[in-house]
Amino acid sequence: KQPFAGGVYLPSLGELWISDSETVYRQGHNVLEEVKNIQNHYITDYADFAITRTNILEYEIKNTKFKWAIYNCAVANLLYVVNGSHIASIQKVALWDSAAVFSIGKTLGYEVYDEKDKQKIEIFDEKYISSDMRHKNSYIFTKPENINKIQALLNPN
Repeated sequence: KQPFAGGVYLPSLGELWISDSETVYRQGHNVLEEVKNIQNHYITDYADFAITRTNILEYEIKNTKFKWAIYNCAVANLLYVVNGSHIASIQKVALWDSAAVFSIGKTLGYEVYDEKDKQKIEIFDEKYISSDMRHKNSYIFTKPENINKIQALLNPN
């Protein structure tokens, strides 16, 4: 058996998400199911984007045209995107807070984009990660079909 590339448990949902980089599984309520296509089921009527509390002031100042769902947990923030609750996550955290969900998300077609240079991050190297293993810039975690709209909202100029 191959080791899993990512696994995340979210107590607030009672779900365990795991990925072997080819298939994603979700276990909740004693049922293990393969996840193939996530349908958006937004948990609020107003929040398209998930964000961590440490980033909220930066984006509130830049753009007040839409609202955010604010989480104190980076892993929960990302997993709510993967499970279809939000279309994107925007945050700046340590790599260890994001790596497992990135693996799960990548398997389902999500990508990570640098918020400053707007480029898709293929490899987390010294361009994007500091020596203490933290992201240098905020990043956007979403599906490729959403990135242009999100970048336009964040940078209306």
